[in-house]
Amino acid sequence: MNKRMLLIVEDNKTSLDLQHFFASFFTVEPVSDGLFGLIRAVQSNPDIIVLSHKLSKVRVLELCQQLRQTTPSILIILGQDMPVNERIAFYDAGADDVHYAGLTNKELLCKINVLSRRTHPHPQAEGEQILRFGMLTINKSTHKAYMDQDEIKLTRKEFSILWMLVSKPEQIISRNELLRIVWSYDHLGDDRMIDSHLNRIRKKMQKFSNEISIKTVWGVGYKIEKSHMFELNGIAQTN
Repeated sequence: MNKRMLLIVEDNKTSLDLQHFFASFFTVEPVSDGLFGLIRAVQSNPDIIVLSHKLSKVRVLELCQQLRQTTPSILIILGQDMPVNERIAFYDAGADDVHYAGLTNKELLCKINVLSRRTHPHPQAEGEQILRFGMLTINKSTHKAYMDQDEIKLTRKEFSILWMLVSKPEQIISRNELLRIVWSYDHLGDDRMIDSHLNRIRKKMQKFSNEISIKTVWGVGYKIEKSHMFELNGIAQTN
């Protein structure tokens, strides 16, 4: 079995420790330059990218955005003493996870494995692999989603969230349920990252149609539903 590829973008000595540890589990490619890291991400399409939140000669937040726009890889930000607003900014920029201060290599490995299971699960022997909701079609086998004939370009994490919502249409899914199933259980304190991912999904869907919306039920959770305007138009056309 081929090893998954891990791209480490970091320009300090911590990178050497990460390389030695993860070499047993992944094909590791270390890069010390942020811009070259972007080039390698596009060329090699790694399964996971670990990005230091401090790199010389580059604005890491912008690099995070560019990586997210160009690759579906799992994107993890590593940093120390990051304030809440900075962590949220990275989630908004497309990071799947943000870790800081004191995370051991073994813990990071566990988190990577959890993210991999959540965002790229093994095909199921049984069960529906294609879900449809109005104009929206989502295919778990190919990890692709379409609004009518137009493909919605989603990251692995965004796909997992949308799949969960579409699997229970018009039903409220709690924040904790999303965190527990899409993320690992120990992210319960970082629930604001859900909002960042959902906002990106909404924007991507709205490029093609406003027929379907993801509604926030304040204090409870989220649900996917058909727009009442489209429902009224449909009724009018049948009369």
